Amino acid sequence: MAETATRSPIEDLSNPSPGRKPKRYIAERYEVVNTLEGGMGLVYLCRDHFTSDLVALKTFKPEFLSHRAARDLFLREGTMWVEIGRHPNVVQAYRVERVGDGREVYLVLEWIVQPQDKKSPSLRSWLKKGQPLPAEDAILFALHVARGMRFATQKIPGLVHRDLKPENILIGFDGIARVTDFGLASTLSGHSPGSTVGSLENSRENIGRTQLTQGVAGTPLYMAPEQWAHKPLDARADIYALGCILYEMVSGRFAAAGDTREALRDVHVNGNIQPLANTLPLALRQYIERSLSITREQRYRDWAEAEKTLASVYTQVTGNLSPPEWDGAEETPDERLAAGNSYNTMGLSYLDIGKLDVAVMYFEQAVNVARAENLRELEGKGLGNLGLAYAALGYIERAIEFHEEHLAIARELGDRAEEGRSQGNLGLVYRQKGEPERAVRFHEKELQIFQRLTNRF
Repeated sequence: MAETATRSPIEDLSNPSPGRKPKRYIAERYEVVNTLEGGMGLVYLCRDHFTSDLVALKTFKPEFLSHRAARDLFLREGTMWVEIGRHPNVVQAYRVERVGDGREVYLVLEWIVQPQDKKSPSLRSWLKKGQPLPAEDAILFALHVARGMRFATQKIPGLVHRDLKPENILIGFDGIARVTDFGLASTLSGHSPGSTVGSLENSRENIGRTQLTQGVAGTPLYMAPEQWAHKPLDARADIYALGCILYEMVSGRFAAAGDTREALRDVHVNGNIQPLANTLPLALRQYIERSLSITREQRYRDWAEAEKTLASVYTQVTGNLSPPEWDGAEETPDERLAAGNSYNTMGLSYLDIGKLDVAVMYFEQAVNVARAENLRELEGKGLGNLGLAYAALGYIERAIEFHEEHLAIARELGDRAEEGRSQGNLGLVYRQKGEPERAVRFHEKELQIFQRLTNRF
């Protein structure tokens, strides 16, 4: 990546969306290089000035995150994505970010650099109408997706992507396909009951975009029959979507033909998909046909079976063994730190809306990660936030203990800002306890610290 990243991440990006002025910085940390806009989403391509890394910040447009429930669901789904961890066939989510009063929420993601001859890393940039991909390439990309999904569902049992499509498969300059946007389609269901926010016009232009239609989030071209029927989903709905994608790669046309949502629903629900050409290898056709079974019980039962079958198809079609699968690797300290920070961010979100027991759970997770990895700064912040949650619950003495631990760590690290925060929190909790004189002493110390910090600048 180092060889390519010196130019292509800056110069070869899609054009910024017209009419939307990119922010220069997000959270005083991420310098925005470019802004990409979809039907509902925004992606800010940024330099992280804390780490000097190139990252992508993903969010929905403000109108789709106007409800608190949608923002909380976005954070929860984002934290789940962070928990998936690192795999070569998964776009890695490093952490979630919550900015200001919490109305801005972002996922900080791995920045995928596309091959030099492509406009974007999306699989969509590889697909041209009437121009099938070579079968070997198509099967390999599908195998990459299956491996990424198998890994993700092993890490998060019961995980359903809900929106697998070419736009959510990114291919880097290394030729490896990666799955992105885990669970984000379900964020749209966080709108208030009866809301039509998230719906798009019923037009040819929009049937390839993620939509919220009568409470069902997904992309009409790739939605399984049970998704249209509002039934509970499992991995087999995603396996169906990959079948549609593989069909498209090897045929040069959509698996479902139709100009409206209603027409596409009829094709998917009734199985009116055109047969593939007999010139395609039999094993490949059989894999796709089984994946596209109307009845999910007739599809591959899980991603492990789908992956194993695709590996066999690859061998039958190419005469070569499929590339070896990833043998796994331990999470790095940076990845564990990112997970801990995401737990802390989720806790703050729940603290804001008064879901205190849930907030405590997330703060405890953050502290546990911090102690396991000897991350003292994160431990201090988590303890301070636990103090806030316990004070709100009315457990004053326990809250004082947490704030005192936070204060001790801040002093140990020489972090004057966190020391001031902990002094202020102790003042609040002693006032809550009914000891105003002691509260005033802590607030005086807080004021002294922040005056010195202000004068320094």
